[in-house]
Amino acid sequence: MKHILTVAILLFSFSAMAEILGVTKMSIKPGFDTRYDLRVQIKDAEVDLDCQSFIQGLNVKKGKETVQIVLEAWECEDVSKKMYASLKKLKAFCLDVDYDSLLLKGSATCR
Repeated sequence: MKHILTVAILLFSFSAMAEILGVTKMSIKPGFDTRYDLRVQIKDAEVDLDCQSFIQGLNVKKGKETVQIVLEAWECEDVSKKMYASLKKLKAFCLDVDYDSLLLKGSATCR
């Protein structure tokens, strides 16, 4: 019984660490040049890619909780260009987000 409980806790904790955000639309926020609203395939999630502010990054809001993944300027520009190219070809773009370490582990056209 103790082993089953331990395995259940580990599985639950690992599922909360990372998430793939499938971006289906990218639009520029009004009044900005390089800040984007992203439509993702997860219900009730608001995602914003901010490549213009002093602290650049990916902001993910679910309910009352907001998580910011800080990116270097070159990372933000690279992600935005790849995302735009993928969406232009009508292919969703996947962002592999690790919430525990606050890192963007990867980004590519979704398969």
